[in-house]
Amino acid sequence: MIGLDIHGRQVCFKATRRDSMEYQILAHLISSHLRSNPRNHTIPVNFIPAGDFIFMVMPCWGTFWTWPGFDSMSSRLKAGAQLIEGLVFMHKNGVSHGDIQEGNIVWNHEEYRAIAPDGTAYQRTNFDFRMAYIDFGSSTLFKPNQSPLIHTSKAPPVTLIAPELEKEGTWYDAFAADVYSLGMTLREELRNALTGWGRESYRVADVARETPQWYHQLLETMIDSDPQRRPTAKEALTYICHMAARV
Repeated sequence: MIGLDIHGRQVCFKATRRDSMEYQILAHLISSHLRSNPRNHTIPVNFIPAGDFIFMVMPCWGTFWTWPGFDSMSSRLKAGAQLIEGLVFMHKNGVSHGDIQEGNIVWNHEEYRAIAPDGTAYQRTNFDFRMAYIDFGSSTLFKPNQSPLIHTSKAPPVTLIAPELEKEGTWYDAFAADVYSLGMTLREELRNALTGWGRESYRVADVARETPQWYHQLLETMIDSDPQRRPTAKEALTYICHMAARV
């Protein structure tokens, strides 16, 4: 459901039960001591209690975060780094997302449609965009120092599912599965840009072809079939920030 806030901006409403895991996790991630952390890439949300239910009020950020396409290598690396950074933040605070895919990632597109200070239209390169995760219905909240192992019976119906989740009756590392899903999501974005999928421009395809080999290699390690060979989200963030600084 979509409405307007007191400033005339579009907001989205979503109802969930007060005892739902999604509400507990969002309340945890946007609690007062976590909300202002710049590494927190959870969608901003306010809660309106209504008996046994909670209405979540969120800004209507763009769900088509891959369009307009990335018009520079710096903008693609910035988006990737922000998403990995957000994953590091969630894992550090005991949350596995459980359903990372294109449809559960948004960006603050509203200002993108405005005019830049120099009078030109904003592009990805000169727009200070911010990426965020949404939809925590398949997420898990772990206690401090608790092992992030989950039984495969809880495996969510994700699109980009890690191979270890397909084996019934076993346990898997939820954090490693998140890394896999994010790696697949980022690789899918890059492949779509390279093939001109959707409304991509020639410029976007040209930029995608200039993607450094180390970025391809990072994504390949994130989607390694062996979860023990994948980097942690923190290791992936350290690597992408180090390499991006040299571009």
